[in-house]
Amino acid sequence: MDFKTLVTSLVGILNAYIVPAIFALIVLAFVWGAAKYFIIEGDEGAREHGRQLVLWGVIAIVVLVSLWGIVNILLSTLQIAPA
Repeated sequence: MDFKTLVTSLVGILNAYIVPAIFALIVLAFVWGAAKYFIIEGDEGAREHGRQLVLWGVIAIVVLVSLWGIVNILLSTLQIAPA
């Protein structure tokens, strides 16, 4: 097994299983935070926690999409096609 085959198989596994799982968890945290912020009206502590979840969810989505783009640019530059 050469380096290109190893990288191709690792990127394929990452793109098929790990990135979607992480993205789903991030979106779930975002939605949970939005629900806590908009639905819970009386408890300010819960609303603040919901606001923080929404903020960190947005930041995590931006970071994940940016890293995914950088990896794809790198793979394109090195002419490695993920499996």
